[in-house]
Amino acid sequence: MDPLILVLVSFATVGLPLWAIWRRQTLRKEATLAAAHADSAALLNEPEALVVDVRTEEEFNRGHLPGAINVPLHTLDAARAETLRGQPVLLVCQSGRRAAIAARQLQAQGVAARPLVGGLTRLLET
Repeated sequence: MDPLILVLVSFATVGLPLWAIWRRQTLRKEATLAAAHADSAALLNEPEALVVDVRTEEEFNRGHLPGAINVPLHTLDAARAETLRGQPVLLVCQSGRRAAIAARQLQAQGVAARPLVGGLTRLLET
């Protein structure tokens, strides 16, 4: 059998079905991320919500959301959590990873904190 035909038949019988499964999973994951981002971004419209940017001071100074305060992730502690308790807190960073870490830390201290899913990068894309 011609090697090219063998490759094409192999791709058609194995490669395409695997690609279709991967694509479905990717689309599902993207839809879930989009919904989570929209849900967390809705806090930006709540007047009582406090926006806390957990990036470094240097990153914050390069640009941040209006009204946001800068509390770098490495400075979060129980005393800082105490000052944030009693109001909804939206945590912001560039990608959402540091904000998610900060949210877990603050939630463990009893703060109503949520990360901006996808971070500033995702927010600027929408």
